[in-house]
Amino acid sequence: MLSNPDPDSAVDRLAMFLRTTRSNELERRFSEDRRKNVAPGRQRRNLSIDDKEAIAARLAPTTVFDLFWRLRMKANYDDADTFVLGAGGVADARAFADSLAIVADASVAAIEGVVVAYVGPDLVGDFASSYQQKVRADAGSPVAVRAALLGSYISAQPEAPY
Repeated sequence: MLSNPDPDSAVDRLAMFLRTTRSNELERRFSEDRRKNVAPGRQRRNLSIDDKEAIAARLAPTTVFDLFWRLRMKANYDDADTFVLGAGGVADARAFADSLAIVADASVAAIEGVVVAYVGPDLVGDFASSYQQKVRADAGSPVAVRAALLGSYISAQPEAPY
């Protein structure tokens, strides 16, 4: 997955990464379940197709956060070279850092959207404004930029009909 990245195959590679991440998690859960309720004299039990389908149905959808967890575990315990070797040059390192920032920003935006849906835009806007003042964020700081974006988003939304 991490060798020779190509933008033309990025979606296919991401799909493969999601698929193998889910497959690995299912295999781990199958193995765990095989060790439960073992008959005397046996070390494990076999799982029927119905058992496997029930386990798969209980597994939450696999997300990009599961991919990040898999990478973290691989880097920490299995293959440290994944991140130790680093990028091939400054441009590659910068592109990787920019990509991580985009994913992090999109994740925060998604979480903000859920928060706005639950507590309402006015409360979130007030919180963002008070937080910006509390940390005395200057106009170019990430906090101020995020608060301004959130404020402009909230002010652009039509009034709720309720």
